[in-house]
Amino acid sequence: MRCYKLSSTTNVASVFDALGVTKEGISILKQKAHVNFVYIKDLKAPAANILKQDALSIGADLAVPKETITCKTPVVDALLIANDKQLKELSLKEKIQPFGLKDLAKKLGEFVFTCKMIL
Repeated sequence: MRCYKLSSTTNVASVFDALGVTKEGISILKQKAHVNFVYIKDLKAPAANILKQDALSIGADLAVPKETITCKTPVVDALLIANDKQLKELSLKEKIQPFGLKDLAKKLGEFVFTCKMIL
């Protein structure tokens, strides 16, 4: 057995194809293979705490300043780390949340569904 670490810039669709994965399988797997980094400015601290919990619940994550949990700073910047599938799930979860997360849900949905470049 041999194991190879591939670059994050590897064209995974071509690897899936070379492996003989079905078109349907490739469609599902591609969503899990592409990682998104979404920088969020001026997020209310309570919203950041909710978003962090929701992100973790689906296997994504949110990097926030250490004082976010105490809401010592009312507004923070954050970095969301999520693959395409997780971004879709998160955009749906945040639609029902307060503190400006409904607006963020719309933006996350735009990033996923229109394939916009982030930053």
